[in-house]
Amino acid sequence: MLDQYIRKYLPDSCCVIRFEKANLNNDYEGPGLPGDINGDLRPDTFYVLKEFHLCAEGQSYLFADTSLPRLTTTSFCCHPRNLFPIGDIDEDGIQEIGLYYSSCSSHYKSLYAYTLKKGAWKEVGHTIFDTYYMDTEKPFQHFFRKTGKGWFEMLETTDLREANIGKPIWQKFTIGTANTNLQP
Repeated sequence: MLDQYIRKYLPDSCCVIRFEKANLNNDYEGPGLPGDINGDLRPDTFYVLKEFHLCAEGQSYLFADTSLPRLTTTSFCCHPRNLFPIGDIDEDGIQEIGLYYSSCSSHYKSLYAYTLKKGAWKEVGHTIFDTYYMDTEKPFQHFFRKTGKGWFEMLETTDLREANIGKPIWQKFTIGTANTNLQP
């Protein structure tokens, strides 16, 4: 699987990092078991892999089913528990996925929503997750909810706003445009 991914993504890489078979267990973390993402009625698994090349901005999530593309990040603090399904919001047979994004420092984190379109993961939602105000004991799926076909909300809680400091606010999104304050 790793060989296939490296060959597939090598053209977009510079100064490729060599993966030694003896150290391979240190080069990835996983597997993560989110369930059936692509609708083929088989559980999909994934691994967190360190950067492919020296120009990389972060780690990647690589699916065992290579028909699902890798999800690249700008974080060097990725873990299997950070990627999870949030349901088939656009009702196309493929689940959207959520990502808890962390730099491994600071109390400011992010939540992202992605949909699979034309063979690539597309960001369709983003909110700020402030660990000072959010209930960090709840599963991350708790901070997402579908409100209609193609419509969903993500919970945001932060002290970065002038009003409603620390108050949870449900931000509205739709698949296709990731603008807040939209109405279905």
